[in-house]
Amino acid sequence: MKEELIFDILDGIASEEAIRLHEQYLANDEAYRLLFQELSFTHDLLEESTILEKTAVNFTDKLLDKWELAQQPATQLKPTLSQRLHIYFLWSMLVLLVLCLACMGITSSSGTAVIKVNMPALNTDIFQNKTVADSLLLLNTLLVLFFIDKKWLRPYFGQKLSTHERTTH
Repeated sequence: MKEELIFDILDGIASEEAIRLHEQYLANDEAYRLLFQELSFTHDLLEESTILEKTAVNFTDKLLDKWELAQQPATQLKPTLSQRLHIYFLWSMLVLLVLCLACMGITSSSGTAVIKVNMPALNTDIFQNKTVADSLLLLNTLLVLFFIDKKWLRPYFGQKLSTHERTTH
């Protein structure tokens, strides 16, 4: 009988015919009985070593999981001021817009909103200048681009660059 069949018997996956043949050899052949005892002892040692090996693999897996968690950036539960800065900016602009509209006095006639400025002390001649209006528009555009860059573009491209560096090395 081949050693592969003996290991199948020891594993419990052998066919009934192989088991009957095995029992006949055990009853009649002394050399087969010694071979079976050696292989049975070897099989038991292999099973014990796989248990130890599984423990080592589990230990390695747990260690790798902890290492990966340590490599990830720590998550903050409470956002910092710099993380909320864009929200404060938007809210302050909204409040400023509402206050300006409330001071100007908006009236509506036939579906068109007419804004009457009731503040004689306000000098609006400076806003009629095209250069000043263009400068304010440019300033607002730069502010918006600054916040977009800080909030979305840098984190996005930072992830892309770090992913690209990992794949190229």
